[in-house]
Amino acid sequence: MNVSQRQVLISRQDIAAKVQALGAQITADFKDDDAPLVVISILKGAIPFTADLIRAIDMPLRLEVMQVSSYGSGTKSSGKVEFKYRSFDDLSGCNVLLVDDIIDSGNTLAAIGRTMADFGAKHVAYCTFLDKVERRTADIKVDYVGFEIPDKFIIGYGLDYDSQYRELPDIEYIELDEEE
Repeated sequence: MNVSQRQVLISRQDIAAKVQALGAQITADFKDDDAPLVVISILKGAIPFTADLIRAIDMPLRLEVMQVSSYGSGTKSSGKVEFKYRSFDDLSGCNVLLVDDIIDSGNTLAAIGRTMADFGAKHVAYCTFLDKVERRTADIKVDYVGFEIPDKFIIGYGLDYDSQYRELPDIEYIELDEEE
């Protein structure tokens, strides 16, 4: 498929303001808890959001990463979550904040969250930059949401289409044409 049209959905200015607000909310929610805060960024799409978010959180934290896949090179989730990599072994007694770029069905984030008890996490909270609420099928409560968006294919600010467009500073939606 080819990208036939791109249109800005969320500007870089709105992104920056929302990230600051989320950072302030997360700080307020966790600052009085004695348990360490571990922020786990879901690779690759959440890297820009996570980098900006941890700078907006005004308290000590530990940063870890995890790579999972449910899309491959397609535009829809396959429904199967594949765990590829994690940078941590032990989360005993920690508050864990799972940070993802986008949640649609919720299956991927729910599957990751279920594994956190295996690592000793005290509490797991979910943070997503973009939320496609109308596509939700998993029973998951997302604690921190940047923006609710319509069911369109999104690129930019870390999100890609077939490993392209992650570098765009705005969130754009694209329309795809079938190749002939």
